[in-house]
Amino acid sequence: MDRQVLKGWKVLIVTPDISGPIRNGGIGTAFAALARQLAQWGASPAIAYALGSYTEDEPIHVWQKAYAREGIRFIPLEDTLGEQLAEAGTPPCRRMAWKVHAWLSRHAGDFDLALFPEWMGLAYYALLAKGQGLAYRDLGIFVHVHSPEAWALEGNGQLPGHVDALERDFMERECVRRADGVVSPSRYMLDWMRERGWALPEQVHVIPNLLPDVPSGGNRERQRPEELVFFGRLELRKGLQLFCDAVDRLSREKRGDLRAIRFMGKAVARQGFDPIAYIRARSRAWGIPVEIAATLSREEALAALKKPGILAVIPSLVENAPYTVLECLEQGVPFLASEVGGIPELVSEGARASCLFPPNPQALSERLSEVLDQGISPARAAHSQEEIRSRWLAWFQAARPRRPQVSVRDTPPRVSICLVHHDRPRYLDQALRSIRSQTYPHIEVILVDDGSPSRQAQTFLDTLEPEFRERGWQIIRQSNRYLGAARNRAAQAAGGEYLLFMDDDNIALPHEVATFVQAALHSGADVLTCVARPFTGDVPPAEARNLWLPLGGAAGAGIFRNVFGDANALWRREAFFQAGGYTTDYGLGHEDWELFAEAVLRGLRLEVVPEPLFWYRVSSRGMLRSGDLSANYARGVRPFMR
Repeated sequence: MDRQVLKGWKVLIVTPDISGPIRNGGIGTAFAALARQLAQWGASPAIAYALGSYTEDEPIHVWQKAYAREGIRFIPLEDTLGEQLAEAGTPPCRRMAWKVHAWLSRHAGDFDLALFPEWMGLAYYALLAKGQGLAYRDLGIFVHVHSPEAWALEGNGQLPGHVDALERDFMERECVRRADGVVSPSRYMLDWMRERGWALPEQVHVIPNLLPDVPSGGNRERQRPEELVFFGRLELRKGLQLFCDAVDRLSREKRGDLRAIRFMGKAVARQGFDPIAYIRARSRAWGIPVEIAATLSREEALAALKKPGILAVIPSLVENAPYTVLECLEQGVPFLASEVGGIPELVSEGARASCLFPPNPQALSERLSEVLDQGISPARAAHSQEEIRSRWLAWFQAARPRRPQVSVRDTPPRVSICLVHHDRPRYLDQALRSIRSQTYPHIEVILVDDGSPSRQAQTFLDTLEPEFRERGWQIIRQSNRYLGAARNRAAQAAGGEYLLFMDDDNIALPHEVATFVQAALHSGADVLTCVARPFTGDVPPAEARNLWLPLGGAAGAGIFRNVFGDANALWRREAFFQAGGYTTDYGLGHEDWELFAEAVLRGLRLEVVPEPLFWYRVSSRGMLRSGDLSANYARGVRPFMR
């Protein structure tokens, strides 16, 4: 194969897991092997490492130099990119995906194609920006599926331990749905996603993972095992309990034939489960030496497995396309693996009966007894590495960014800015100045004064009347009925196709309306919220100290926290009334959370524009800080109880 077949291609791999900084991760192994292959094909691969300077071993500069020697640029995404969000209490997956988008938006022109895992939803904000026509028009953004959060929880038999897990599930699903294309190492994983309601893009391919460039080896002759090795991460979904149950069922004589049992894999403590303590407790009665090797490198683990008399056992409850199986196949290591997920797709059809077993303790115990008596030959892979390389090459040569067609309009849509005011004329003046500075000209302003009692406020409104009449804008004065009623009144008087709600203490950035409109027309969303720049005091600072970053239309997480965004949002007018408008409880907050949740539960599309579009003033005397917190939260979850 021509070593320069992809000469000139600039391919970016974005990942929180990569060989070197992270030991023995399947995602890291897959992406490192792919980057090396791209370099061998003459491409210019780069790895954007989302964990910044974090490593499990040598300092990060060591790995930068190591990858550079192989023709791969290694870019740690510095943690400072997420500091604004850390100060604002943004959940980890949102923060990391924003850090990636913030960096990639500045470097998109350096690459032809970007490849992400679905894991942790890293591509979420970048894909939002692409779908809204705000960035990445010429950059193909593709997703390689590995191990979704919901899949891992299902395999471990666990409920989400925190609302962050629900957010992560939403982000992973959205990354798959919005990607220009998806690659999976197994048909199984694509089927699993479809069965659970995941939406997949048109471009979907199944291509097995490449193995790192190490020589094949091992004795291909039949041999009787003298040592069992549990091979895989030490967690429940990898079959840790199943394996221990199977060893319990072996006769004392069969266990006595073994010189040792070894557990080889990274220990994964999850939701209070301690795998090391579990293994020690379960193995006390086995009567043979038990070793736990939880810190071996990939090379050290393979060297140990290739010794004579070793039988690797891979008893997973769920699997996609595990490297444990791939490496045993390539290295000639005898193994038994559970017949689950994508494992059968990796093994040649003629070898499956001898090395695969149904995932239950009795079946594994019986197969172990049989192999201890009769021996076992190493199995062969269903696909050669040369075939897999050819399939990856064909995929890269065909991969192209998706460019959705956007309908051309004769006239730009009119936006009604629904501005609500109560007795803060100085802030209202700032809000209006920001509206007058908008770059989008097709706007009207509906200003509702919600019963301002002061003479100063009424006098200021009087001074606005001539300008409003000249511009065709409206000032509506009503008795004090609170935010929900005031916003509804503005919406009813509005004539625009879109409604942009704004409070008198907000300050719009000059491009807010233009960006909202562009995002709405490209995405077709019914509701758009955005990133906010919070500040305190009378005047915003020269630069934002932190950011408030919403998630979007995640109904599952939305019952626990307002993931949707702030009331400063763009609505398609019909969608606003379809959602029922704001409820009109007097003296309560969270009316925006309630309405956003109602809209999402009714099937309306809510998206976040991944750009800061306004300044949000934070006040110690504000409604949310001075009101009844419990009652506010109760209001936010009412849609889920109807």
